[in-house]
Amino acid sequence: EVLSDGVDERKSGGGSGALKRTHAFDESKSNKRRSTGTNNDRNALQQQQGTTRDTATTPKYNEMFCEIRDVLDTRNLIRERLVKSSREITLNSKKVIFELHRNSFQALSLPLSPCKEQETSQNNRAGLLNTAESSLDRIVDDKLVNHIAREVESDESFFRYHAAISPGIQEFLEALLFLQFLKSQRILSLDSCRKYVQNRMLEQDSATPPNKAQQDSVRLISAADYLLGVGDLTGELMRTAVHASTQGNYEIPQLILHVCQEVTACFTKYCDDPKAICLSHYQRKDLAFKFSTMKSSLEKIENACYLIKIRQLEAVAVPELLASAACFDD
Repeated sequence: EVLSDGVDERKSGGGSGALKRTHAFDESKSNKRRSTGTNNDRNALQQQQGTTRDTATTPKYNEMFCEIRDVLDTRNLIRERLVKSSREITLNSKKVIFELHRNSFQALSLPLSPCKEQETSQNNRAGLLNTAESSLDRIVDDKLVNHIAREVESDESFFRYHAAISPGIQEFLEALLFLQFLKSQRILSLDSCRKYVQNRMLEQDSATPPNKAQQDSVRLISAADYLLGVGDLTGELMRTAVHASTQGNYEIPQLILHVCQEVTACFTKYCDDPKAICLSHYQRKDLAFKFSTMKSSLEKIENACYLIKIRQLEAVAVPELLASAACFDD
């Protein structure tokens, strides 16, 4: 009986413990449900408040982003127009350069070989130069003055759109410098190029104040574009020198050799000293590339002059023999 009573007591005690655990489990579940319900209510309240806040602030953000969109669209349209004008300037400038190359002997004021003197005249030379100058004047009037100068009216807009107009201005400066070299055998300075554009502005619109025309010309013809245009000019001079040497003219290659040597020496200073002139990263990169091309062109001119000298020595210092051979008509 004693044993049975103990067993019954343990069983009853175990039963009460199980009941206690069951009640504790039920209470934890009910607490979780209450906390879950409270969290859900809190999240719903936060979502409702957030929706109200977003609804109140959405028009402000929409208005702000619409303004940003309009500004970016306007700038993209201006950039597209400037890129198109720059391409047209590049195309027309190349046409002027090609025309001068086809008639470089007529354009040069140096004395030509006898056979060339019989074929050319001062009237033809004047007509060729006037045609090239008229073409450059139209480029300045139609594109630089009437379009680019009006789109780029401040320093801020110039620096914003400079990458779009720089290629065309470089090509225009190359054509202008090449034309003036054929006329006077010298390279125009940066101030002379700006003065040329300024005069075209004043001739086209007499009401333009001289100070404004000067500021616009300085803004359009920057020092960086001028240097890059001079770098392109050496390539055209190299072609002229090689062409002249094949036609029996030995004065032109020597003249061009001295000019290109001086230009290369000046470029060496700018490329070695980063503080010599203020250039952007891509402009300095273009300058380094054109400097390497310039050195290659100078090497070709030096080789041409070297071969001319060797041939003159082989002909027993009789240049007229080579000149007559070059003018020989089959």
